[in-house]
Amino acid sequence: MASSIPAHTPDFPGIVYDLGAMAGRPTSKPAPEFGQRLSATRKLRGLTQDRLARSIGVSQKMIDYYERRAVNIKSETIRKLAHALQISVDELMGTKPPKAKPGPKSRLMRQFEQVERLPKADQELVGRLLNRFLDKAA
Repeated sequence: MASSIPAHTPDFPGIVYDLGAMAGRPTSKPAPEFGQRLSATRKLRGLTQDRLARSIGVSQKMIDYYERRAVNIKSETIRKLAHALQISVDELMGTKPPKAKPGPKSRLMRQFEQVERLPKADQELVGRLLNRFLDKAA
């Protein structure tokens, strides 16, 4: 049974703190390496935590947990995450470096890098234009 202590603040009389409750990861403590790779890959793929969660059948809070605190994730969950992120389990686990496309960057990739340096409003305009073309292609 978790131990409890009474609060000693005049603003909240009678409140009892449960020392066994999870209070969250302090911001000064870095996320585990797996979580950092998961977060970076998810963002690289343009996915939100919620969208990734729905694709593997868990809640958004679980993805947040995997990215910020988890150290012992089930192998089946890792497999599902890797599949949803379109990478190998080895890449997600950090045992194999990410696949790099050989040769110079494509013209399109160089253009996207230029777009990243534009002001935010111009980036959004390019994004809307690109979405219109992609919607037509779908």
